[in-house]
Amino acid sequence: MAGNIVKNNMENKNLKKILVIRLGALGDLLLSFAPFSAIRTHHSGAHITLLTRPEYVELMGASPWFNAIKCDGKKYNPLSLWHLRRWILSQNFDYIYDLQTSGRSTRYLKMLYPHHIASNSIWHKSSECHDSVERTKLHTIERQKQQLALSGIFVEGDFDKNWLIKNLDGGKNINGKNFLQKHKIKCPYALLIPGGSAHRPEKQYGAENYGMLAKMIRENNILPIIIGTKLEANIATTITNICPDAIDMTGKTSLFELAFLAKNADFAIGNDTGPMHLISLMDCKSIVLFSNMSDPSLCGQRGKDVQYIKNEVGKKLQNLPIDIIAKTLSMG
Repeated sequence: MAGNIVKNNMENKNLKKILVIRLGALGDLLLSFAPFSAIRTHHSGAHITLLTRPEYVELMGASPWFNAIKCDGKKYNPLSLWHLRRWILSQNFDYIYDLQTSGRSTRYLKMLYPHHIASNSIWHKSSECHDSVERTKLHTIERQKQQLALSGIFVEGDFDKNWLIKNLDGGKNINGKNFLQKHKIKCPYALLIPGGSAHRPEKQYGAENYGMLAKMIRENNILPIIIGTKLEANIATTITNICPDAIDMTGKTSLFELAFLAKNADFAIGNDTGPMHLISLMDCKSIVLFSNMSDPSLCGQRGKDVQYIKNEVGKKLQNLPIDIIAKTLSMG
């Protein structure tokens, strides 16, 4: 139960080798940054390995929280599980924190049988099992706080983010001036994140709507910067056709560069997608547009200045009036 979950397991501070499991989408990973920091603080002298997806290796390898990063490929079959099991047992881990808490990551713990490694997870045979009836009703961050409290780890709200900025361009241009000059970006500017998962079109506001937003932003003497992947270049083209002054940065920013842009932006507007989690994490004023298919109380972006705008039940996000966003920005 919620009132009985805290177990002051201070002996864990003496553990030498630790595995942390965090897979999922970019937003899921970013919502674990505070827990990552708390685990490192609690186990300051331990060798900590993160098991994560291949696309996050560079990002997490630059973080101050892990000594090693292990890729967990997208393949999920008996052979890949056998290789992973052999690797986990070969590392002689003293403890495993499963922050993914999915059926897949729980199976990783089960398959170690007959060997047993102490762990914190949702598996009923774990040393610390997070079986609170509230867990599925909590935001990801609150759920992880509750889970880690079982091991005597208390997650703080703030943590070091400077490493994201310091890794801009391999650490060569810490102040970012060269980066801004290279892309002809002048302050003040705002970030637009119009894309998202191709299989979730209901979570997108639409290219034409973002074009109108870009035009409104530019009329208020702020430069719109379009952020996205190469696959979203067609969205950016639609936006720049409506607002020619907008700068198309789709496919041109690393996560480190996006963190830098967010740190210095006036504000950002975007769909409920991974990059918005990073932007809000950098304490940029963020306005996140939600469809009725997602619940920000469970998975919403977090930061010092985050506002959610959610469409009414039964209406498409594309039908959200731009006036509502303009009012939030005090623009018109």
